[in-house]
Amino acid sequence: GAHILPDSGAASTIDVSDGLPHNSVFAFCEVAQGEIWIGTNDGVRVLNRGRLARTGIEELDNKPAYQIIKTNSGRIWCGSRGKVFLVSGRRLEKILGLHEGIPDASITVLSLDRSGRLWLGTSSHGVGMYDGGNTVTWWTVRDGLPSDWIHSIAEDEQRRLWVATREGVTQWNG
Repeated sequence: GAHILPDSGAASTIDVSDGLPHNSVFAFCEVAQGEIWIGTNDGVRVLNRGRLARTGIEELDNKPAYQIIKTNSGRIWCGSRGKVFLVSGRRLEKILGLHEGIPDASITVLSLDRSGRLWLGTSSHGVGMYDGGNTVTWWTVRDGLPSDWIHSIAEDEQRRLWVATREGVTQWNG
């Protein structure tokens, strides 16, 4: 489940009894003022004014959501198992899947760099980069990553990409 920590007062918990599809919660993202998307092992739910609802997008409501991020333009990227979804408003805009080079692995990390490229981290297939084209480019231990299990991806002020893995941290000029 998830715990809500208000500015004052006691914390409250939301779980399957409140409408979450699963108690394993992986991601939160505020997509609009007061509207929080919650990613669980069995789908996304929207928390708004203390109430949970479905997104209205079947692919998100019924699939694992391990990471959810919002772009500067307000669109939402959601990482799942073997797929990455792009949502604009409440409309599914794009699905990246096997055809675009997404492996059958959990997409557990999503990060946008200043050039607008989407970086993906997985639980078993390394780091991927999507630049808006037709495919995702991948780097793995064969390319010098310490591990294919990615925990975090971040870009610094010099536009270097930092990748935290199960076996250490690596950096390169993205």
